[in-house]
Amino acid sequence: MSGMVADSAGAALCETSIVHDYKQPLKRLPHIREVPLREHLSFAPARVFVAQIGNGPLVVGNDTVGFGLSYSPFYPGHHLSPPLNWLVEAKLVRIDLGGRTTLPLGSIIKRVNRLRSTDDQPSGDLDLSFPVSKPALYRLEITFTDQTGKRLGRYGKYFRVLRPSLDARLILNGTAFHPGDTVTARLENYGTDSLYYGLDRTIERYDGSTWAVAPESSQGAILAIGLSSGPGESASCWSFSIPPSEPPGRYRFAWSGEAFYGSFSRGKTRLRLESEFQILPP
Repeated sequence: MSGMVADSAGAALCETSIVHDYKQPLKRLPHIREVPLREHLSFAPARVFVAQIGNGPLVVGNDTVGFGLSYSPFYPGHHLSPPLNWLVEAKLVRIDLGGRTTLPLGSIIKRVNRLRSTDDQPSGDLDLSFPVSKPALYRLEITFTDQTGKRLGRYGKYFRVLRPSLDARLILNGTAFHPGDTVTARLENYGTDSLYYGLDRTIERYDGSTWAVAPESSQGAILAIGLSSGPGESASCWSFSIPPSEPPGRYRFAWSGEAFYGSFSRGKTRLRLESEFQILPP
């Protein structure tokens, strides 16, 4: 990806892969019926929804997880849902690698007669959520029962809580190149922090005492897009086509971006990664 990045397909030029699958333990767990996100519940009146609260299936650091019930009327002024008469229970448990409960962590039981339409609460009218922070595997469930005790629906989800860790690496497709060759860089995120970046990169040349930007390495205009790599993901988005006139010597490929975990607003760390290579005589 040398020279000018000229179109909105820039993001599609990045090749992505997994270098460490933090979700692997979740893939081996027994099947669980997940909540139909932002879809109508089969047993509920129209415009009554259930949504998930929190990130997932990977939670890095700490977060609040659970479910929210909401009512979104078709017309303004319709603030109350039709009668529901539900008993709703949300449960959070810690589980082992086989999906078996190792520790019950909490239960919230609510009698829901009606839901009120709200626009200022992300979780809707009813918040059924729990704080989590300990690294482990978890199962979150929600059960709906009518006033006769009949179960209307039961849904759940698995997720994993991870400790924050920063382990980003910039890997090149070689260590020595000739003029006319292309140097490509791959960003590998072995940590659990997420990485946020653009398509720009810098090629620097060592003159015997200091590093300076190689004049021939300019990319021209760079499309202003935001890219990210989550825990265990890699991306290959950057390259440098070595001009025939590029003098031999010691060079380095430099990338810069930001690392963060959880919500981007919690704080971020500015990163710069470098990887050296040689340009050999023609």
